[in-house]
Amino acid sequence: MRLDLSRFSRRRLAAVAVGVVAVAGIAVVPTLPAFAATACSVTYGASPWTESPGVGGFTANMTLTNTGDPLTAWSLKFTLPSGQSFTQGWSANWTATGTAVTATNMSWNGTLATGASTGFGFNGRWTGSFTAPTVFSINGVTCGGTPPATRGRRPRCRWSTRARARRRPGRARPRCCCCG
Repeated sequence: MRLDLSRFSRRRLAAVAVGVVAVAGIAVVPTLPAFAATACSVTYGASPWTESPGVGGFTANMTLTNTGDPLTAWSLKFTLPSGQSFTQGWSANWTATGTAVTATNMSWNGTLATGASTGFGFNGRWTGSFTAPTVFSINGVTCGGTPPATRGRRPRCRWSTRARARRRPGRARPRCCCCG
C-alpha cells in the first residue's frame, strides 16, 4: 500500500512535526537555580595580652552581620596575620590550617535574615606583634566586595505587579527589584 501525499499535505505534516518538536524542546529546558546576593560585614574585636616580650595570646570576639539576601548556612573564612595561630573557638564549627581559619555555622545560628547577625569567637596566640585580620569572606564572597561570577545565566528580572502598574507609556521603566 502506497501513501500518496499531495504537496499541501506534506507541508501540513511538516508544520505539525516542527510544532511537536518545538513544544517538546520547551518542556525539556532545565530551570536554572536562583542566585542569592551574598553580602556581609564583620566586626572583629580582640583583647590581646603579653606573656613575655614579643609573645602573648588573645581572645577575639566576632559579629557577622548579613547585609545581603537571607542565608540558611554560612562559612566565614579569613587569614590570621603572620605570627598568629588559632587555639580554640566557640559558637561556630572551627577549622584552622596554618593561618587560614574557617568558621561555619552551628545548627542554631545558620539562618540569618537580611540585617541579622550572630556572634562567635576564638582564642589564639601571637608572636612578634599583634595585629587583627582585615579581610573576611562569607560563602566565597568578600565582605564588602562583589559576588563571584555565577555559572549559568544571570537571574532574570521579574517585574512586580506594582512596578508594571506604575509603568506608563513614554516614561522610564521602573527599576527591577533584583538587578537594578
